[in-house]
Amino acid sequence: MPKAFNETDKEIIREALLDAGEFLFIKFGIGKTTIEDLTKYVGIGKSTFYAFYNSKIDLYLDLYRRQREKLVSMVNRAFMYRKEPVGELITQYLSVLQELIKRDQILSMVYSQEVMADLYSKGAEKQLESYNIQANSELAEIVSTWEALKDSNREINYEVLAGMIRSVSFLRFHKFYIGDGIYESVSKAVISAIADYFS
Repeated sequence: MPKAFNETDKEIIREALLDAGEFLFIKFGIGKTTIEDLTKYVGIGKSTFYAFYNSKIDLYLDLYRRQREKLVSMVNRAFMYRKEPVGELITQYLSVLQELIKRDQILSMVYSQEVMADLYSKGAEKQLESYNIQANSELAEIVSTWEALKDSNREINYEVLAGMIRSVSFLRFHKFYIGDGIYESVSKAVISAIADYFS
């Protein structure tokens, strides 16, 4: 570190950088935000920034992690130990998740082709893969608590079910190719098909 920071100072600076990243990335986009913009916003030097993050992509990924943890906490509270029919729960879960992601500009950035290309070109592939594995595992844990699945005669692999449910959110990556005019209808049809399979 350029200056000897105690643990409290480090946490304050890290949070300030995350807040700066959130504000500037939303306002200007990741591509147009510079390290200088971030350091000026926080009131630190560039060398201090690099003591915390190797790049603005690393800062974005840490910000994405922070926002994702908040989202997971909300979804877990809302969907653990539910008793409704499986199809109804899947539909509700995906609707709530899609709405929460739509409202969170940091999380929804990852669905932009430009941002995703930038993340992959800057070597964020392993981190994104780690988030995907974690997200699938977290959702598998949620669905394993649903009463209707426990009463089912069919053997259910919770990891596979979680992957099927999460696949709907990945449709957003292909919204351009699906077509803006039919994207919502396609998304609803896939949700319905998954729900029907487990009903």
